[in-house]
Amino acid sequence: MEKQHQKTAYADPTSALTHYLDELLHSATTQSVDTVVPEEAASDSAERVDVGDIADSAEAKPVVDEGLRADRVLAEQQRVALLQAEQQRRREESLAVERAARRERARQAAAAIKARREAEKQRVVVAEKPQPAPVAMPETQGRPEWAENAFECLIFRVAGLQLAVPLVLLGAIHPMEAELHEIPGRPRWFMGMMPFGGRNLRVVDTAEWVMAGRVPDDARDGYRFVIRLDDSDWGLACDNVAQSFRLHPDDVKWRSERSRRPWLAGTVIDQMCALLDVRAMSHLLSRAETEHQLDLS
Repeated sequence: MEKQHQKTAYADPTSALTHYLDELLHSATTQSVDTVVPEEAASDSAERVDVGDIADSAEAKPVVDEGLRADRVLAEQQRVALLQAEQQRRREESLAVERAARRERARQAAAAIKARREAEKQRVVVAEKPQPAPVAMPETQGRPEWAENAFECLIFRVAGLQLAVPLVLLGAIHPMEAELHEIPGRPRWFMGMMPFGGRNLRVVDTAEWVMAGRVPDDARDGYRFVIRLDDSDWGLACDNVAQSFRLHPDDVKWRSERSRRPWLAGTVIDQMCALLDVRAMSHLLSRAETEHQLDLS
C-alpha cells in the first residue's frame, strides 16, 4: 500500500518536477563548495609564494649590497696599492739620482785634488832675479859676425812658414811633451815656462813674432818642439824641425838696414826662408818681457 502510494506520488508530475529541482540544487551547491575550496587553497598558496618571494628578495638585497661594497673596497685597495707603488718608484728614482750626483761630486773632488797634487809636483818655482842693467842692442846692420864664413843652418816650420836658424847659435831642441807652466801677467806671446836640466826655459809663441797680424787661430795647436836660442833661457815653439844644410854667405840675401824687424838677418835664396839673428831676437825678447809689450817695429 505504501509502495503504491510512493509510486503514485512520484507519478504526480508536479511532485516529480519539484523533487528533480531539489536534487539539482543540492548537486549544484555541493560542486560549488568543492570548487571554492581549491580556489581558496590556491589563493593561500599564491599568497604564500608571494610572501616567500618577497622574503627571498629581502634576503637577497643585503647580499647584493655586500657584494658591491666588497668590490668598492677591493678597487680602493688596488688604487692605494698602485699609488704606493708609484710613490716608492719615484722615491727610488730620486735616491738613484741623488746617489749619482754624490758620486759625480766625489769624483770631481778627487780629480781636483789629484790635479792639485800633480800641479804641486810639477810646479816650477820661478825665482825672481834682479833685473840686470839694460843691455845695449847688438849690432844688427849688415852681415852678422857668425856669417863671415860658411855656416850650418837648421830649417824649422811655424804655422806653415819656413824659417832657418844658424846651428852655431842653436842651444838645443826640446820636445814639447808636458804642459807649460803659465805665469800670470806675462805678454800674450809668452806661452809659459818649460823645465829642463834644472833650468826654466821661457817658451815663445813664434808665430806672434814673425807673423804679426796674420797669426792663424790654431797656430799653437801645431807646436811640437822648442828650439832654445844659444845659451839663453829663451825658446821658440815650432811645428817641426827639418834638415840642416850648409850655407855660404853669398847664399843669403842679407839685410843692410834692420831698423824694422831686427831679428830678421836675411833671406836664404834657394830655400826662400827667413834667416833669424838669434842674438838680436834674444835681446828683443828680454826687453819685451821687461816692458810687457811686443814691439816688432
